Amino acid sequence: RYGVRTDYVDYIQEHIAGLSFQKNGKKTAVTVDNIAEYPRPMDVAHFWNIGEDEIRGKHRTEISKAVLNLAAEKKLTAVTEIKGLRAQFGRNHVNPSYIETMMKMKIVVVCQRDHWEGHYRLMEALLSGAMTMTDPQHPLPLYVENATNVIVYNSIAQLKQQILYYLEHDEERMKIAQAGHKVVMDYHQSSIWMERMIFGNWSTPHGI
Repeated sequence: RYGVRTDYVDYIQEHIAGLSFQKNGKKTAVTVDNIAEYPRPMDVAHFWNIGEDEIRGKHRTEISKAVLNLAAEKKLTAVTEIKGLRAQFGRNHVNPSYIETMMKMKIVVVCQRDHWEGHYRLMEALLSGAMTMTDPQHPLPLYVENATNVIVYNSIAQLKQQILYYLEHDEERMKIAQAGHKVVMDYHQSSIWMERMIFGNWSTPHGI
């Protein structure tokens, strides 16, 4: 299982400090409680270069192709390329361009590597305040629930349908996105994992 890294949490909190937006005619500071409401000028992202990894990334390549084709057909603003570095090179430090691009997106799509389950990308997308869409995991991480704080797609056709639906339904999208940010902050930070490991009630399935 993967949590969200503390340096990513710190970077986003520093990034939103001082940001504001208009809400009900008033200037409103961006906080962890309203990060999903912050205006996002771009529609959808899937951070993967087409053809990037022919051994473990064929599924991701097909998702990038689908997002790119949908964007062209429906005139959406989309990102379908890696921002920053990937794999062990990109996991040793924060990638500012990656985080800052996520902060501009209404929807971030993630999917797992071929023959692998779980990844940091899901938690990072949820943390960003964008509505996150993921392929299935069995099970999803603790308290991450389909249609509550994330959207699970089971096919490329369903992925496209859901992208269009949630781009047309702002309130639903932002509600799910805000809940996604909250579940990561409440249950999947490294410090919270450590507390649960040491002090958790392990007579229950998740130590809670």
